[in-house]
Amino acid sequence: MLASRKALLEGLIDYAGLFPPASLPLAEALTNEQRYRAGTEAWMLGRFICPAARLKELPERFTSPCSALGRGGETGSQLIQSLGVDLLDLSASSVPVEVLEVKLPLLPEQFDAIVQQVEQRLAATSLNVFFEVPWSEPDVLLALFRALRRSSRCGYKLRVGGLETAAFPSSSQLAFALVHGIASGRPGKATAGLHHPLPRWDNLVQARMHGFVNLFLAAVFVHAHALPGDVEQQADQVRQLLDEENPSAFVWTDEAIRWRNLIASTEQIRQARQRALVAFGSCSFEEPCEDLRSLGWL
Repeated sequence: MLASRKALLEGLIDYAGLFPPASLPLAEALTNEQRYRAGTEAWMLGRFICPAARLKELPERFTSPCSALGRGGETGSQLIQSLGVDLLDLSASSVPVEVLEVKLPLLPEQFDAIVQQVEQRLAATSLNVFFEVPWSEPDVLLALFRALRRSSRCGYKLRVGGLETAAFPSSSQLAFALVHGIASGRPGKATAGLHHPLPRWDNLVQARMHGFVNLFLAAVFVHAHALPGDVEQQADQVRQLLDEENPSAFVWTDEAIRWRNLIASTEQIRQARQRALVAFGSCSFEEPCEDLRSLGWL
């Protein structure tokens, strides 16, 4: 395994077998997770994703790192109240929860206050929070990213697909969200629709699925300041990278990754994975691995 490729893929996939389209029973999802954790691709596995309300159902012997989905709320005050319940669920559980993922209410004027109150509530914990807002609302996205600039514990979450055509952002929409998100200086994660390393058309949902290798390499180049120009110009280059379907366009070595005239070192890849885009949630761990093997990348 080339060092640059391993740096991009290590701990990349948070396993979300409980969620659509897999929607597995808890026992089956846990069995899968433990099998993946003991397998040869275990180094690619990140956290097990579970609703905070269901943490009590996990066995005490479960020791894999977890990400909990919070309850959220329709207003800022409801979200903070729900956060208190989420934290009670976490404290009552013996499993190691590292991250809380929460949908924000569509009230951008409250984002600054919400972020500040969440940070206060998390002060006595080691938790980090990833906030999700719709990619289809650019002004809402920008309000979140502005609020995150003053944060030390919160990041953003990008939903990249779903069960229907409308759930998939265009390459331009995703590029806009990614470039502005990284400019906030806070880490992000992605979720849904990223089953394949490279983009491809999916007949089932009648949409073009984004590639997770494209997305994370875009984050690497943005974070490494490899893209010239202002934010809009960078977003256009990211859009082109997101649309790249040719695997031979990506040149991997132990020292770096190259796409067209852009180069990022292996160390820059590691830094971007820690600070820019940290993981993506997927209801399948096997499908991404199978596709990587078919490309000769695993």
